[in-house]
Amino acid sequence: IELGILEDLSLDGWAPNTQTQLQLELVKCPLREDLFGDQGAIKRIIKSSEGRHPKDGDECQVSYKITEKGAAGPPLSVEEGVYKIGGMAPQLGQLAQVFDKALLSMKLKEEVVVTCRPNGPFGPKAGQSLEISLTLEEIFQVH
Repeated sequence: IELGILEDLSLDGWAPNTQTQLQLELVKCPLREDLFGDQGAIKRIIKSSEGRHPKDGDECQVSYKITEKGAAGPPLSVEEGVYKIGGMAPQLGQLAQVFDKALLSMKLKEEVVVTCRPNGPFGPKAGQSLEISLTLEEIFQVH
């Protein structure tokens, strides 16, 4: 986590054992990422990795599960297979954009959950948020 101090800070004249209150601003939190900058799709890292990133056009072996957040029913979709970043994925509709953006920011063997809020560009028009559990299992470079 990267924090920034909101005011200039001078340590001159501080006495030992003095309580001090600092006002901090969260600048960056690597475990959560707003994929499109509009709070419509938030990626949260579940299992990080030191692997490499895929590139646009790469084919990736992925597994994913799409559920309605808080819903008691079965998942909307559970799949495992090869996904081409930037390719056509008609079965995913607009969620393909979320998959592309998430995968490009992931590393090999990383696991994430992307939450798409309702009434947002990628979430349902009403109801609960969608959650996409996504694992990048392998990267096949095709260029």
